[in-house]
Amino acid sequence: MTSRLINRIGLFFAALVLVSPAILFFLWMISLSLKFEIDNGAYPPILIPEHFAWSNYVKVFEENNFLLYLGNSVLVTGTATLLALLIGVPAGYGIARLKA
Repeated sequence: MTSRLINRIGLFFAALVLVSPAILFFLWMISLSLKFEIDNGAYPPILIPEHFAWSNYVKVFEENNFLLYLGNSVLVTGTATLLALLIGVPAGYGIARLKA
């Protein structure tokens, strides 16, 4: 094997080790959202429930102002992104011109 291939394999496994916990936590979060409340504390823990509790998602929309919260999040994120671009692009251009 060439050293380049060994480096790529090593990089792949390092990335896999670093990303695995985030993926596992995300899968666990989805699993909890699909279970009934009584099943969330079951021992031993079950990743894939026998029966899915889709009613949990219905409750989110019925009992909360989820769409309002989502709209607020999109508004704040969009505004922050636009402000960062309005400040960052001219600043980057100016710095690039000074170094040239």
